[in-house]
Amino acid sequence: MTESITLRDLFAAHALQGLLAWSPEGGSEQMDMESAAEDAYGFADAMLLARQPKPQTTTTTEDRK
Repeated sequence: MTESITLRDLFAAHALQGLLAWSPEGGSEQMDMESAAEDAYGFADAMLLARQPKPQTTTTTEDRK
C-alpha cells in the first residue's frame, strides 16, 4: 500500500516540529506525544481553514450612509 502525504499532514508535521522545539519554562514541562500530535493537527486544520478564500462583501449605497 502506498500512502501519500496530504497538505494537512505536511502542515501538522511542521506544526509538530515547532511545538517540540518550544519549551515552556526553560524545559521544565514536557508535552506528551498524544497531546502534541492532537495540537499539531489542530494547527494544521486552522491553516487549511485560513487558506480558504474569504467571501467578497459588496457595499451598497445604503451601507455608505
